[in-house]
Amino acid sequence: MTLEIESPVKTQEPFRLGDWLVEPRLNRLTKDGASIQIELKRMDVLVCLAESAGEVVSLIQIIDRMWATEFITDNTLTHTIAKIRNALGDDARNPTAIETIRQRGYRLIARVILESPLSFRNGPEPVGFLVVLGDREIPLREGENLIGIGCFTKTIRFVDFLGRRTTESEFDA
Repeated sequence: MTLEIESPVKTQEPFRLGDWLVEPRLNRLTKDGASIQIELKRMDVLVCLAESAGEVVSLIQIIDRMWATEFITDNTLTHTIAKIRNALGDDARNPTAIETIRQRGYRLIARVILESPLSFRNGPEPVGFLVVLGDREIPLREGENLIGIGCFTKTIRFVDFLGRRTTESEFDA
């Protein structure tokens, strides 16, 4: 389940950038089940662009935010953008993710969608469980429990978010 957002990304939470799942806290980009790690500064620049998705972010805005205490040239930012484009499989001459606006800055043109906490994820590991109590389905994330839910059945099935049954428990109601 994903939520299309009108407002810019203002978080370190995962988001979709076109076909890519971007996980800022892990410096990870995932597409079609394959993940790649990118450097922290490159992820920070990508998140900076995502926060203003569809709008031009000036060179000065990016440099001031990302390299506030360092002296860098425009070439440093150009190189960083080129590396991000390379990781995304984007082409500066025919962009699908990051557009260069000459003499102004960069604009993220790929669709940005904030990931819902209950979203399916690419990768082999489940992100949580779905507890099935009779005809009720209750999402259960890591660290959460069933205390106080009120069971009306003798069997609880736990199903991970990839649809695999993991356990079935019987208890006295």
